[in-house]
Amino acid sequence: MKAGDLVRWNGKTGWDVGLVVKIGLRASWWRGSFHDGAFIQWAREPKCSGYYPIEHPGLEIVSESR
Repeated sequence: MKAGDLVRWNGKTGWDVGLVVKIGLRASWWRGSFHDGAFIQWAREPKCSGYYPIEHPGLEIVSESR
């Protein structure tokens, strides 16, 4: 995953599509550790934009940037 990728969220709370804006190391709310995180700007729920763990099972790449 890299900046510019289009991603989809398929979580328990619903779905959304977003754009990866930045990649960085962040403390995790998921599994309580440090991880590579992607800052994602969401289309349907912009208020939920922020860092998400790249390895999260609810996150999938729809289209990779060049």
